[in-house]
Amino acid sequence: MYKTLTTLIIVLLLPILTFAQDDNVIKDFVEKATDISSLKINDHLNVLQVTHEDNNFDLIGVNDQMQIVWKTSLKGHPIKTAIFKGNVVTVASTEYDLTRSTNNTFNAFLTDPSNGNLLIQKQIYSSPDTYQEYQDVSTGDGNFFKFITRQAAAKRIYTFGFLSVAAYDNLLNKTTDLEVQEFNDKLETINDFKPQIAAGTYIKTVWNKYGDMYTAWLNGPTVEIYRYNEGKTEPSNQLNIDVAFKENDKFIPGNSILFATDDNNRNVLYYGLVYYNEDKEGTLGVGKFDFSNGKKLFMTELLDKASLKEIKKNFTVINKKIDDPNLNISDLAIRYLKVSADKVIATTSSIQEGNSNQGTWVKESSTLINIYDRDLNLKYQQVFPAGYGYPNAVMHSGYTILNNKLNIVSNYKTGLSTMSVLYGVLDMSTGNWDKMDILSKKKISNAAYLNGDGVLWFGNLFFIPYCQPGVIKNYRYDISFQQNQY
Repeated sequence: MYKTLTTLIIVLLLPILTFAQDDNVIKDFVEKATDISSLKINDHLNVLQVTHEDNNFDLIGVNDQMQIVWKTSLKGHPIKTAIFKGNVVTVASTEYDLTRSTNNTFNAFLTDPSNGNLLIQKQIYSSPDTYQEYQDVSTGDGNFFKFITRQAAAKRIYTFGFLSVAAYDNLLNKTTDLEVQEFNDKLETINDFKPQIAAGTYIKTVWNKYGDMYTAWLNGPTVEIYRYNEGKTEPSNQLNIDVAFKENDKFIPGNSILFATDDNNRNVLYYGLVYYNEDKEGTLGVGKFDFSNGKKLFMTELLDKASLKEIKKNFTVINKKIDDPNLNISDLAIRYLKVSADKVIATTSSIQEGNSNQGTWVKESSTLINIYDRDLNLKYQQVFPAGYGYPNAVMHSGYTILNNKLNIVSNYKTGLSTMSVLYGVLDMSTGNWDKMDILSKKKISNAAYLNGDGVLWFGNLFFIPYCQPGVIKNYRYDISFQQNQY
């Protein structure tokens, strides 16, 4: 009994003792992770999803004092954790490896966010591992649970020499089967159907909070968007993006277009993309579809050398240490698209990859931010002068919107061996920066970098995850967290 009581006291005190370190840094809060992501439950609780390389993962309830409220360890390789009917649902494949990714068997786990108790575990999908499949999950604003599977024409094992890489990629892009399943809060199937497979290359599927579904396909030069009303198995109508596209190394459909639904109007879908025009100049396109009446809007911003030079010239310095935006016209892509209140936010940057003696070297430019009203009139244009160069890793920024302020954290290279984090607060009403700071890295390794998917956003503060790659296995890292104020 005394041993049990002592153990309980240690467990309860451990988060508090762990947090009581210098400079608001929690060293090695997570060890030997291969991926992390965060889910905000409310202003005082986040759930951290931590993936490990041995087909196991952890869900960790973390409060705004960076104390571990609960921890639940589960088997599988998670692809998504989300809110569903007041609980937390996680979908995970039963197996994963670096060469073939996930297998084709998936379990769903339903946990209680207040204590981490596992409520239900159930296999929701299984098929032979012969062909490569891709899955995605949507729960809207938490009122439904939908799971989509796309089967490609390519087999999961690529036989070197049997097919060229280009031929194999073509098979990966070809869709042979598409299935949507919907589950209730007991993880029972309540709907299962196969959407129409359009000609051409599948791009992605998104749902709005009402459960209406949109599928996007590149068919020849045209991107076609099909809308499925909630509960229906046939598309109600179709609208096309009025730009001619050619699938090549500068326009890979699944990586080149983002979609954003409108919480105030179930018939409206926004999209954003960067494409290259006939003069090979980068162009940001942001569009709006209204499926109730077929109306379309499409606005473009030229991103050539002259326009980026003018944007850079107009950049207002608010921190003398950060006075030189690095804007690049090569390999541009859209990074973030969000509808918030009366604004639509689209960000772009350039990510270039090259080879070095350290492997693949990734370099990202500063981020260009465009803010529109809901009719896509450009209101403000700003630059977030982050940017980095780093081997073997494409790094994600973190975004959150609070009180009409866009908060951004991105990796920022400040020296030959120092990776920092740049934090900015943009007032979306005025288009001006309220704040821009390089966050301190005291007590944190110079080589550690930010994973923006794992930022813990709370009501009045946030915690930055710094990832320190392993020496031998650089895809596995230890993670320290740093407390910061908005």
